[in-house]
Amino acid sequence: MRWINMKTKLIILLFFVLFNNLNAYILDNFEDSEFTVNNRGGGWYEFADPATSSISRTVITGDVPSGGGTYSGRISGNVIGGSGSWASIGAGTNLNSGATPENLNLTSGIRLYMKGNYGTGTNVTFRIQIVSTNITDYSYWYFAWTPQANWTYITIPWTSFGSPGWGQGNGMTLTQILSQVQAIQFSIADTTGGAVNNTGNNWYVDSIEIYGESTVTFTPTNTPYAGTPTNTPTVTPTTEKCRRFLAYYPYWVSTYRADKIPYNKLTHICHAFVQPQANGSLVAPSGYLEPALITYAHNAGVKVLVSIGGADEVARQNFTTIAASASLRTAFANAVESFCRTYGYDGADIDWEFPQNATDRTNQNLLIQAVRDKFNSSSAPAPSWEITMAVSPGNWYGQWNDYSYLNNVISFYNLMTYDYHGEWSAHSGHNSPLYRGTDPLDGENIDWSNNYMTVTRGVPASKMNLGIPFYGYRFPNSESLYDSFVSGAYQMNYNIITPLIGSGWTYNWDSGSIVPYLTYDSGAGLISYDNPQSVIEKVNYALSVKGYGGIFMWEITADYSAGSQPLLDAMWNSYAAFCGLTTPVQTQTRTPTRTNTTVITSTFTRTQTRTETPTWTRTNTVIITSTFTATPTRTNTQTITNTPIFTNTFTGTYTRTSTVTSTSTNSPSPTGTPTSTYTTTRANTPTYTRTITVTNIPTNSATPSFTQTATPSVTLTLTLTRTVTNTPSVSSSPTRTITQTHSVSPTITQTSTGTPPSPTNAPTASPSFTVSASPSVTPTRTPSSTVTQTYTWTTTRTGTPTSTYTSTRTVTSSFTQTATSNQQPTMTSTPTSTRTQIENRQLKIENLVMYPNPYNPNNQDLKINILITGQCQLIKVKIYTSGFRLIKQITYEGDYTGEEILTIDKKYLNNFANGVYYLLITVINNNGITICGKPYNLIIFK
Repeated sequence: MRWINMKTKLIILLFFVLFNNLNAYILDNFEDSEFTVNNRGGGWYEFADPATSSISRTVITGDVPSGGGTYSGRISGNVIGGSGSWASIGAGTNLNSGATPENLNLTSGIRLYMKGNYGTGTNVTFRIQIVSTNITDYSYWYFAWTPQANWTYITIPWTSFGSPGWGQGNGMTLTQILSQVQAIQFSIADTTGGAVNNTGNNWYVDSIEIYGESTVTFTPTNTPYAGTPTNTPTVTPTTEKCRRFLAYYPYWVSTYRADKIPYNKLTHICHAFVQPQANGSLVAPSGYLEPALITYAHNAGVKVLVSIGGADEVARQNFTTIAASASLRTAFANAVESFCRTYGYDGADIDWEFPQNATDRTNQNLLIQAVRDKFNSSSAPAPSWEITMAVSPGNWYGQWNDYSYLNNVISFYNLMTYDYHGEWSAHSGHNSPLYRGTDPLDGENIDWSNNYMTVTRGVPASKMNLGIPFYGYRFPNSESLYDSFVSGAYQMNYNIITPLIGSGWTYNWDSGSIVPYLTYDSGAGLISYDNPQSVIEKVNYALSVKGYGGIFMWEITADYSAGSQPLLDAMWNSYAAFCGLTTPVQTQTRTPTRTNTTVITSTFTRTQTRTETPTWTRTNTVIITSTFTATPTRTNTQTITNTPIFTNTFTGTYTRTSTVTSTSTNSPSPTGTPTSTYTTTRANTPTYTRTITVTNIPTNSATPSFTQTATPSVTLTLTLTRTVTNTPSVSSSPTRTITQTHSVSPTITQTSTGTPPSPTNAPTASPSFTVSASPSVTPTRTPSSTVTQTYTWTTTRTGTPTSTYTSTRTVTSSFTQTATSNQQPTMTSTPTSTRTQIENRQLKIENLVMYPNPYNPNNQDLKINILITGQCQLIKVKIYTSGFRLIKQITYEGDYTGEEILTIDKKYLNNFANGVYYLLITVINNNGITICGKPYNLIIFK
């Protein structure tokens, strides 16, 4: 934080207070005993869709978290809808009284107390949703929560919110979503698209807080009244990354910039490369500096290191020159410190490839020490900055690193466990084999490098990150593995290699080296590379088997294709499983097709319409049933003019057939629905520009002014009270705004042949309102005074001032008409969304059968028959001892669904001793979600 022109302590204090208020605040704690407006003045609202669903909000007294206040809030309701309705209910609250969007990128997340229960019937999902004005098709980012029976305090960082996997939200970054937040919603929804009938859902919430960047310990104090105890929970996040997850990010890939990086999966980024100069200075290449990278990373809690050097001969020579001179070492250390401080980096990654001799080894120690001393002697935050090194994985140049000295200076090493074979080799081979396998020529592989580093060189595994390549090598002159070849091998990125499979190239899996390779179908050609299966094996090897401090890839852009990063996702899924993250980021691969079709009828009844729109307009349904029986003798004069003016933003084919005879017009409360009683059929083409004025014209020969004979014996008194209050009316439309002016000007003149009462007045009411909206939600308020009018005539009516009323008139006439009109006051045309269902069933593992069991691994392979009720891309078979210690894991990659038979080669089990083991199967679906089956007994009997 920089202070600019702060001349007095008062201004500094004021700025500090304002800044912290922006970063953290209690949104609502319900201690004002109401569930209408939150602590910041933002209104609460409800939604229930379709109309068969229902929702209610209630303030609860006494049922609060331990040590809390007096009140909490409860959202209750039923989720009911047919197939394709995507039924949902819920409540939301705007962040402020104006419902204007706010930038929450300076905050860290939301935390609150919650408890609840599922209703009975089809299962639903409880979601906290971020309503961003960047999104108009309801594809909100969300956090899925499993209801708990008891109050639980939950801290949810924004990074735990995920994309819905479809629509506008799927194409945006978290930073973009948080830049325009209007509201927070609590939604209980069906997410399958099937028919749903779930009743009795409850969601309790309390102490809802948007919190700032200090997230380790939270101490809220609820003081709603004297004597309330102080509630001081200590919160430990359940999504903390347990090891380092580092990405090398090259500046030169123009198609992959900082906004595409999934920061919530990373702990560190090495920004490659800045070049060291022979005079000790640093030069950033054109296009290297990217301020957004630092902003995005720091907002997500990710450290960014400036990576210096690289596989560059000029850089290597300059490192040698600098390290050999005390003055140049000082100049270099000063340059690194200045570069980090000026551009916001969190330290430096020294990529000297490589020291060549004993002199370089000694001078490298002095160079790294000079940088560390400069960091330690500089003002904060320099002493906390990290220094890392990219190092050789073996004794080719690795012998010139003095690890006994560097271990005390370096924060951690990035072990480059790749390039075991390439252009320099005399034969083809794997780029990054996990084990030697059947290699008859070379003994170098990742397992060999681990022994060299930890045993021979004494580097703790916790101080290393294991490297995973997102590229491979093509050997154009080789027909098979370990075949001699003429020079010409070259690198190929993963996103270039995978499209070749099945297009003239055949996929092969080396079970000994645990990596794939491709062979060319029409002659010489071999490609060694890594795929998701081999990546998972390497992450498991590094973290679970060898205890490495982290993992990294070279480099993050190389597997990117059309928004997908298969290798990065495989790294993350394996890493998240190891760390026990409760909310791993889900990578959606489903693409629901949303077809927006505007359906408008005279009754404005929506079909399959999602109304999760923050709107303050109450939707009141007015049902008027008027039954007339008249004689040809009309002595009661009544003139009815019902002229609604619809200013809609659409132009289309307009057909109206009206059948109206004697129509009554009431003066409803402005909070109700101005209803015109006519029956129409209207067909519109959704091109939006027209203004139509509609006047009800009787279809019979009666003139608009006629007389009626009222029955004097039926005389009731109707007292209508018109009350206008300042009620905010906010209408949100997902795709457009309809501006409407609706004027109702009834003039009623009655002449009775009986003994009619004299009206106390002849009211003329002209309520009007205008709702304007733009692609962002525009609240409209219509304040007016309170007017009470009372008049009486001979008729039979039943009026309900809540804008839901039934009115019955009985006169003598020659025909009978019944009209029903259903309107929303905002007359907002909402598009119908039709989703294409991708996957309906909940992913489960069922009907597992192992055979033979008991099993003798000396005789045959083990077969496992399972039923998978959904699609998945990875299957893991884990075998545990009776003490539940994992001793074997076998991974299957592919597209699996339905009944599958897995075969475990007997060689993986032939070293098992006789006894009882537990076998557990887990699957990972296409969204990155892991499902575990129950453990089964496997009996080994030789």
